[in-house]
Amino acid sequence: MPFTFSHTVAAFLFKPWLNKLSLTGVVLGCMAPDFEYFLRMRMQGEFGHHIAGIFLFNLPVSILVALVFHQVIRDEMIGHSPWFLKKRVLIFQNLDWFGYLKNHYLMVIISILFGIFTHIVWDAFTHQTGFFVQKLVVLQNTISIADFNIPLYKIFQHLSSSLGLMIIAIYFFKLPFYTSIQTNNERKTLWMYWGVILVLLGCLLGLWSIFNSDLKFSLVHVLVAAIACSFWSILIVSLFFKMMKNRKIINTK
Repeated sequence: MPFTFSHTVAAFLFKPWLNKLSLTGVVLGCMAPDFEYFLRMRMQGEFGHHIAGIFLFNLPVSILVALVFHQVIRDEMIGHSPWFLKKRVLIFQNLDWFGYLKNHYLMVIISILFGIFTHIVWDAFTHQTGFFVQKLVVLQNTISIADFNIPLYKIFQHLSSSLGLMIIAIYFFKLPFYTSIQTNNERKTLWMYWGVILVLLGCLLGLWSIFNSDLKFSLVHVLVAAIACSFWSILIVSLFFKMMKNRKIINTK
């Protein structure tokens, strides 16, 4: 798929049949082969989609990202989400995922590997260098759309990406939600949290464009850099808010 987050639809489609798997593990595994792009901040990969890279890069990085998300980002992001989103994910706040990892580390590893497997299989049908695209000539056939000859695998690529995002959105908005009132203070900190993230994101993207002047006019490279900078911005701001909150708690004791 052209859009990494669309790969996570596999976590929702297979979870009912594989309910012992870690949802975090499957979701991150579904995206893991593309993590190399975000680390490089450009659409360039050498090992993320290969066997050695699966175990030497994708697996350990997925575990690291899971820990960073659950220990630093998750509660701050939920606490500073717009209410129509927050009321659907409050149930995930304050979960002890680190404790879960210690007791179910093997299941987390299996879940990540399963997610990686779904990513690579899907790419095999939707990328020019994919295994099945190379083996099945029908996927290389072109269809003429508005004077453009588009390969069938490329059409599947974009259709599957769009469909994946739609299914994820449907699953999300079907989640049960809490009914409560958002206070003025919560609205204020929400705007502060996301405002600082946007400012930091702009600064990081600006720095990226300065040091990557040869790529700044390439949409795909800019998109990869924007996603990477968004992650770093959310991580930095979440860490700051978490530290300030902990400091406030300590000072009140």
